[in-house]
Amino acid sequence: MRKNIKLGLGFLTVLATPFVIGEVSSNEVQAAQGWIQSGSTWYHYSVNGSLTRNAWVGNYWLGADGRMVTNSWVDNNNYYVGSNGAWVKDAKKPEEKKSGWIQSGSTWYYYNAQGQMVKNAWIGNYWLGADGCMITNSWVDNNNYYVGSNGAWVKDAKKPEEKKSGWIQSGSTWYYYNGQGQMVRNAWAGNYWLGADGKMVVSSWVDNGRYYVDSTGKWIPNYGKENNAQPLNMPQYYQGDSRWGSKRYGLSTMRNTGCVPTSLAMAFSGLGTQVKPTDVADVIYYNTNEFNKREIGTSGRGAAYAIRHYGFNYSVIQSKEQLVQALQSGRPVFAAMANGYFVKGNYYTHAVILSGYQNGKTKAMDPDNAYTTGKWYDVNNIWNQRSFEPSDTVMGGSFMMIGNN
Repeated sequence: MRKNIKLGLGFLTVLATPFVIGEVSSNEVQAAQGWIQSGSTWYHYSVNGSLTRNAWVGNYWLGADGRMVTNSWVDNNNYYVGSNGAWVKDAKKPEEKKSGWIQSGSTWYYYNAQGQMVKNAWIGNYWLGADGCMITNSWVDNNNYYVGSNGAWVKDAKKPEEKKSGWIQSGSTWYYYNGQGQMVRNAWAGNYWLGADGKMVVSSWVDNGRYYVDSTGKWIPNYGKENNAQPLNMPQYYQGDSRWGSKRYGLSTMRNTGCVPTSLAMAFSGLGTQVKPTDVADVIYYNTNEFNKREIGTSGRGAAYAIRHYGFNYSVIQSKEQLVQALQSGRPVFAAMANGYFVKGNYYTHAVILSGYQNGKTKAMDPDNAYTTGKWYDVNNIWNQRSFEPSDTVMGGSFMMIGNN
């Protein structure tokens, strides 16, 4: 720190006639001492007549060319001199404007042309974070790009799959992932059941039909146990039975296309009207055009005609809830089925009779397959496998509950 030397230009020795330093003769140099003004510039000569350079004279600094400096930081930028050349004691040194890449410790920053730190932006192939630090070994810019250990963008970096955890919603469906990021299947997550596909199940009997979950997926204790119903006691008829399988009706035979009259014969007999499959087939074939006339098989209109003919009524089922209610009532349900339990492929549909209800399952009587008949099936799956063929849904749906008048 410089001492405050009270020495001003008023105390300097000044020659009466200013002269240009570059033109001073040897005699004049010997004569020049102290402060000399040339135009608007001041110089200083020592007692031996030499020009003072890079040094203080009192509170004034002489530069490398001997000129007294004004309005500048001098002496290795440690001191400031004002407009009159005098040292300004408490001058505050302005912060140096930074520009370009600046390293601080092991961290790099970048300053633009205005000296401002760049944040949340790319500089070339390098990303500056929210605090201005150049990022390394991270996914940046909304997780769209990866920068390596040197901060440079890695062009073909593969983004690792984010580990999922807990409940995850996709559209209207919920899934659950365990602590290892694995989708939970066929198991409980609290009071909610995850199916074989990982989806949270709703409005269904689950866990081998032992528990019921509502429309929100939550388990309802003791649900529906009082609403179980026994299946209808009915005979097992097969459409291919040797007694009638080869009988032809129009375009085909009972063996090939007699599932509707055979199914209805089982239901009618179980409800107290003992009939054979060919009895029902005769009624439909000889009184309508709905069986093997305009197309192979029997339409829903033909089935409805037979139900009314034998003195029963029917109610078209249009929702899974209606199906459950019908089965819980103990009444049989005529069902036209598509690909699934009873049909393999999408080339035809098939009629069966459903009856009984036990914890989300119903018993099916199949007129064509000894392996599938007489077994219990999940009602949800049954409903999802219903036929959508126009000839099957002509009455408003492919399922009809059969009841007594």
